[in-house]
Amino acid sequence: GQQLVGNGASVKVLSEVCATISCIWNLKALRSALPLQLETIFNGFFQRTLAMLRQRPPPTDSFIFNSNLLFDTECEVVLETLLDILCLHDTDPSSSVSSLEELFVTYDCNVSRSDVAAGLILELCRCSGAPLDINGAGTTSIYRQVPAYLRELCSEALVGCLRNLFKNLQDSQISQEPTVLSTNSSVLRRQKDLKNTLRKGASLFNQKPTAGIQFLSTEGVFPTPLRPKDVALFLRQGLALGIDKSVVGMYLGEVGKAPIAGKSPHDCERDWFHHDTLVEYCSLFHFESQSILGCLRMF
Repeated sequence: GQQLVGNGASVKVLSEVCATISCIWNLKALRSALPLQLETIFNGFFQRTLAMLRQRPPPTDSFIFNSNLLFDTECEVVLETLLDILCLHDTDPSSSVSSLEELFVTYDCNVSRSDVAAGLILELCRCSGAPLDINGAGTTSIYRQVPAYLRELCSEALVGCLRNLFKNLQDSQISQEPTVLSTNSSVLRRQKDLKNTLRKGASLFNQKPTAGIQFLSTEGVFPTPLRPKDVALFLRQGLALGIDKSVVGMYLGEVGKAPIAGKSPHDCERDWFHHDTLVEYCSLFHFESQSILGCLRMF
């Protein structure tokens, strides 16, 4: 259950899977129609494979040695596919946006999506030999060193991303025509800043729910007066921002504070607010034509 590709699966089958993923990405119509599925592929397949690559144990016995060897063989197939996706320009000649830029705009600047581009770059840097944590600080490792030929593939992917970024910059300067990214750069910056603020609020919410909600109210993310509908939407979309589902359940399950003479608790702590937020939160789910088990899993 802990392994994704290093489980003895046929390299040939894995190659077919990766070829299908590459084909989906290279067809613009499919990229536009399958954003959620591609998000899962990049996060759950590519990023997880990279994370597992740098967390392989040292080969202290023959079993671990052979297991690492099999995993490395399969990981090479995955990395070659990721290299093709990140380093090749869009097949549409009218497009001046690289794959990394498209991932950044589609996911990293979307408050309801996870940071796909940043996550891939971070994991590629780690696998290339840079011991970085999520904030870019150095770390020490108890795992084996990533094999040289796989580090080279990761480095090629990083260099290819940079090459495409600079190529797009040069092309836009030569043509003097505004690109989608340059035209909407201020909008993207506002969206990314909002996402960073929401992520900080989610972190505070995990520590103390009322603190996170009050922080977002102070930052102007929530309107004034605070509405249960806005908090419910934040809780519903917060998984991509790092909200802990168990903390969400605890907050929604609280009765809240009743009015007490001489005390003025924040609206998000009041009993009526907890009740209304729970109602609004449940209304965001669509349980039509679903089984009871499916509804429970969704909720």
